[in-house]
Amino acid sequence: MGRGAKVFLLDQCLIDNTLRSPLLYVWMSICTMPLALAQPKTIGQDGVFLTYDSATFSKVEVVEVKKQALPKPQDQLNLHPAKLLFLFYAGSLYQGSIELFALEDGSENNFKTAYPELLPNTSTLTQLLTERPVLPLRYPSGNPKEIPTIQNQMAGQYFLSHAQYLDFSWGSGVGFLVQYSQDASEYAVGSRLRYELEGITVDKRIGVSAYFNVGHPDLGPIKKDAIATDQNGEPIGE
Repeated sequence: MGRGAKVFLLDQCLIDNTLRSPLLYVWMSICTMPLALAQPKTIGQDGVFLTYDSATFSKVEVVEVKKQALPKPQDQLNLHPAKLLFLFYAGSLYQGSIELFALEDGSENNFKTAYPELLPNTSTLTQLLTERPVLPLRYPSGNPKEIPTIQNQMAGQYFLSHAQYLDFSWGSGVGFLVQYSQDASEYAVGSRLRYELEGITVDKRIGVSAYFNVGHPDLGPIKKDAIATDQNGEPIGE
């Protein structure tokens, strides 16, 4: 947990309504099977196929990203792994993405040196998905632990709720509502809220990360990066 970060729990009714929203229902269905309703459309690249609801998403862009050197001079020997992106749009508005990471690279003599964060992150995630302890995990103090992610998010999971294990034909993962923060500011829940999934394929060769923006009428109108305030309009802060 990042310094000053907190984890909040939404009302269960609000959570259930959020997860039943068309956007998230469609996304959950993307990972399992074509929808029996709406207008399913299938796209594919490099042997990967995805079926989505074209009535909800007007466009899904497929982008292949080659491995790249990290930007810092001391990290020139390290690489970002190659990945395949599915970018989802409703009209001109970006709604979310699914990222597929290659967890193998035969062109690198030392995989651990080339990808210093990748193996530790995926190993922690794989252990979680194999042992499946009750979520959220907690420290001895009672504070909740963050859900492991394949990519380093460079921020703490300020808000975390409704974490659950998910099984698919291609593998397994953990899905959760999350809001990240890089500082101790009490951002209003909903200003950066998204549904995230972190998963690993059965053969352990591909990592899967998915992110979709989330909104709900009960959260009210919230501007991006809005700060939570008290009844007097003063920032709550730490």
